[in-house]
Amino acid sequence: LTFRGGRVNLTFTSDKTVSESGFNISYRAIEPECLRNESRCEHECIDTIIGYRCDCHTGYELGNDSHSCLDVDECAAAEESPCSQVCVNTPGSFTCKCYNGYEPLTSDASDCIDVDECLLLRPCDQICNNTEGNFSCSCETGYRLASDGRTCQDVDECAEGESGCEHYCNNTQGGYICTCENGYVLDNDTLHCTGT
Repeated sequence: LTFRGGRVNLTFTSDKTVSESGFNISYRAIEPECLRNESRCEHECIDTIIGYRCDCHTGYELGNDSHSCLDVDECAAAEESPCSQVCVNTPGSFTCKCYNGYEPLTSDASDCIDVDECLLLRPCDQICNNTEGNFSCSCETGYRLASDGRTCQDVDECAEGESGCEHYCNNTQGGYICTCENGYVLDNDTLHCTGT
C-alpha cells in the first residue's frame, strides 16, 4: 500500500498457499483532507495516508496545537548571533543593523565596518581623530576645544598670564608676541628684554 500525489496504490502478492483464483476488494475514495480545507493548518497542509499534517514556512515552527505557526526568533534562538552587531527579529526572518558610527560591510549588514567620520564628514574645526565607531576633535597649539567639542577657540595667553613675556604681550591667533618698553630690545629667547 503506497500513497503518492493523492492516489492510493495497492499491490497484492500471493503467498502461494491458496491456489484459488480471483479475489474481491472494496474501497471508498476519500477526498484528501487538505483539499476539503478541514485541516485548519495556518500555513501548509500536507496530506498523508492516515490524514494530514501541518507544516510552516521558513522562519516559523509548528505550535503545540500542531496547526498554528509561531515565529522563530532567529536572534535569540541561535547559539551565535547571525549579525555582528544588532539583530532585529522580524516575522519569519530577521534583519541585521549596525551601531551608529558603523556601516554595513555586506549587503545584508551581517558584518559592519567603522565609518571614518573624519574623512567623510570633516566634523572638526582643526584636528579630527577617528576612533572605533566614533571620532574626537582636538586643536592645534594656541587653541582650545570649545564646548561644542568640534570648534577651536584662540587661547589668549596674554590675558591668562601664560606667555612669559617680560614687558608686553600681544595676543595673535594661535599664539602671542612679546614686545619691550622703549629703550629695550627683545632677546633671542623672544620673552625677555635687554636695555639698549
